[in-house]
Amino acid sequence: MNFNKFLDFDKNKKIIYYNIYLVDSNLIVKIPLIFRSKKENTVEKIKIEKLDLINYNYEFLLNCEQGT
Repeated sequence: MNFNKFLDFDKNKKIIYYNIYLVDSNLIVKIPLIFRSKKENTVEKIKIEKLDLINYNYEFLLNCEQGT
């Protein structure tokens, strides 16, 4: 199973997500690093969704791959 890890920031919700991209199935697991949104006072949940980079506008994107 091939996968990539990266961080992204949702500027609307003001939340940083730790993402695991499952390359073979083109799915992404989005894990919020802050589970409670201060702006909306809501609890963020882990999301699993089909990855479509066209729909995303990233404020920042940081690759989290470990070196060998």
